[in-house]
Amino acid sequence: MEVGVVHALPGRVRFEVRSRVPPGGVVGLLARELALAGVSEVEITYNPRTRRYLALAGRDVALRELIERVARAPEPSPDHWAALASAADQLATRRRVEPLAAAARIIVPRVARFLLARWLMPPLLRPIVTAYRTWPYLRAGAADMARGRLTVPALDASAIGASLAIGDVGSANTIAFLLDLGEALEDWTRAQARQNIAALYRGPAQPAWVIRDGVELRVEPHEVSAGDRVVARMGLRIPVDGVVVSGEASVNQAAMTGEAQAISKRPGLTVWAGSVVEEGQLVIEAQRVGDQTRFASIARLIEDADGTRGEIASHLERLAVRAVPYTFLAAGLVFLVTRSWLRAASVLVVDYACALKLATPLALKSAMLEAVHHGAAVKGGKYLETLARADVFVFDKTGTLTEARPSVREVIPMDGFTRDYVLRNAACLEEHFPHPVATAIVQQAVREKLEHEERHAKVDYVLAHGIASTLEGERVLVGNRHFVEEHEHVDTSRAAPHVAAAASKGLGVLYFAVGGRLAGLLVIDDPLLPNAREILGQIRALGVDRLVMITGDNEQAARTVARALGLTEVHAEVLPDEKTALIRTMQAQGHVIAMVGDGINDTAALAAADVGISLKHGAEIAREACHVLLLEGRLAALPATVTIARLALARVHRNFVFSVSANSLFLGLGLVGLAPASLLALLHNASTVATCWASLRPYIEAAPERPS
Repeated sequence: MEVGVVHALPGRVRFEVRSRVPPGGVVGLLARELALAGVSEVEITYNPRTRRYLALAGRDVALRELIERVARAPEPSPDHWAALASAADQLATRRRVEPLAAAARIIVPRVARFLLARWLMPPLLRPIVTAYRTWPYLRAGAADMARGRLTVPALDASAIGASLAIGDVGSANTIAFLLDLGEALEDWTRAQARQNIAALYRGPAQPAWVIRDGVELRVEPHEVSAGDRVVARMGLRIPVDGVVVSGEASVNQAAMTGEAQAISKRPGLTVWAGSVVEEGQLVIEAQRVGDQTRFASIARLIEDADGTRGEIASHLERLAVRAVPYTFLAAGLVFLVTRSWLRAASVLVVDYACALKLATPLALKSAMLEAVHHGAAVKGGKYLETLARADVFVFDKTGTLTEARPSVREVIPMDGFTRDYVLRNAACLEEHFPHPVATAIVQQAVREKLEHEERHAKVDYVLAHGIASTLEGERVLVGNRHFVEEHEHVDTSRAAPHVAAAASKGLGVLYFAVGGRLAGLLVIDDPLLPNAREILGQIRALGVDRLVMITGDNEQAARTVARALGLTEVHAEVLPDEKTALIRTMQAQGHVIAMVGDGINDTAALAAADVGISLKHGAEIAREACHVLLLEGRLAALPATVTIARLALARVHRNFVFSVSANSLFLGLGLVGLAPASLLALLHNASTVATCWASLRPYIEAAPERPS
């Protein structure tokens, strides 16, 4: 067989197969061979529409390597294809049954105990047991009604109370049992969500290996401390954030960055907890451990998603809660017409709020989890919702649409100053600021071995303009044209031909001035992301017609870059307050704005936008101000994250429609007397669990695949 891997994550590989073996046989063959290799918990499916296979296993399984090894083995004979396909069908059936079996393990023992108690319990004890079982529901409902609140607990208490009022102890006991069963299933569903998140971030518990006093010791993960030297071997997860001190390895850090390809790590480079060593061995000096790692912080972010629920999700829940008084009214009308407490109780056990209050946060958490898989951390459900509704995307240029690895293309001295003087002193000023352009200038000076002693005075950074200081009694400036010419009144006219030539190539220019004279220019090349145009095209394909680039660069250079990216709306030479004003203007026009930027000068715009998106390599203040963080600065994660956000919002709406439709049907059955209260309680709780379970389904099958 010939296998082509389309996309790979730890424990998850999407691939194509060229072979005479039919799909069913391929699935069976791979499952069998993986089982022989010791991988028993594996799921392999085939999509006939895309003609691709998807393999799922534990996150610590080197799944890609195993699949490629199986592909190199001789193909089975045609006689074996049918047997392999049959084995694959059995595996798929077992996978489909597993969730039902897990639910059955909760339901069956409880139902058995309830029925046995009902059949075997002496009649004299039944009222006592019923009082014990129903008291928590009666107390909770009575407390809410005493505060003037008509809530779901009030509905439950009223249904039980109505049954007790007419002496129907059996119905009251059954309603309480079914409510208890529903709560158990709901708790289990919620626990499944937490376990899914834990599986992504923590995986199965593994020991860590540390070197102490020259001896390699096996310790539990919680026993690792900052400063320990941790050994990470092939196939194991890295348990700490730290720096490699020795060894070389290929590390799959998709759990943190979404990157499909393993990254080569060597001494001096950073590694993160949750990454998996695919090949080689590393010794890592631990810097952050346990709950301090980035791995753990993102897990907490997703766990805390309920605290930032979106407007639509909250609105749907409020609508469901507002229906409670009308349920009471319907029950009252039924009693007035039929004079039957049982008929009234059958209406009271149905409510609209339960499924939505559980399913909505579960759907959002599931989407946030999926977004992390794709390389983006969303800081709350409401931001996921806003991202889904965004119809204008505004992009900063430098560091966002470019690689954020600028270089000095040319240094042009002027007015009698030398090239070395310009570069040396520009580097001397820029080394105080951790900006990519500043780093490029400093590195160029280092490459040319231009030592720069600090002879200048205090350095002042003027946001989005430049740097100013004093050198040998003269004011020294490095920055953009607006800062040097308009703010500091330095004549820059003689630089116009050089600036125009640079702008025509899409290059940026920094001005260097000394004592009120223009001493030189630094021409900066910040290449575009290789796939930037493709990424913008993917966002357009999602129905976003308005993509805007905002930059502080000069007009000509900005338009050159915009043409290369296929952008038509460009705002050049824009200051931070002007960026914010542009966003406010578009919002006033009724647009929902997503702003993507990474610099200090983007912070105000990120905060002003409906949803601010920053990149991991961006300024710390920008990372704090944003609502969505693209891990490892991967702009490629943005289209998939937008898609997941929209799918999540659609799922919330579907949950609402299903819940309202199902419970309206149950309510109708109660109104006309076709179903007793106990049956309606069962149906209502079953629909709630089904809605919650559907909310946990993965989005990734419908989300676009990321570039490898």
